[in-house]
Amino acid sequence: MQTIGFAGTAKNTGKTTTALEVLSQCSAAGLRCALTSIGFDGENLDHVTGLPKPRYHVPTGTLIATAQKLLVGGSARLSVHAITKIQTILGPVVLAEVDEPGTVVLAGPNRQVDLTTILDLFQKTSAEVTLVDGALN
Repeated sequence: MQTIGFAGTAKNTGKTTTALEVLSQCSAAGLRCALTSIGFDGENLDHVTGLPKPRYHVPTGTLIATAQKLLVGGSARLSVHAITKIQTILGPVVLAEVDEPGTVVLAGPNRQVDLTTILDLFQKTSAEVTLVDGALN
């Protein structure tokens, strides 16, 4: 499994936009993709700056790791594969698969040890490329 991180030290610098393009290219190449964030991504407006944010439009078969309460935050239909013991303020991080394409909102693990756990779980689900989005501030 290849893992690609889109990280920086500031918000609104193009990380999500770049990740979306890579997701599109990988999906078009027939690769099984997985997606998570070390922050909060995919929402309509940035909760800190109030600026519009790019939405995560994900194709069928994409795996995601996000906080349980955000499973209903987008338009994609999802099947939950696992509920982890990794806690966020929005509930435990869950692994889900996209059954019908649409948008998702992501808030995954923000500690290195928890991210490693999620990456291991993605590898066990046969993800070929994992994308990790998030600002380091």
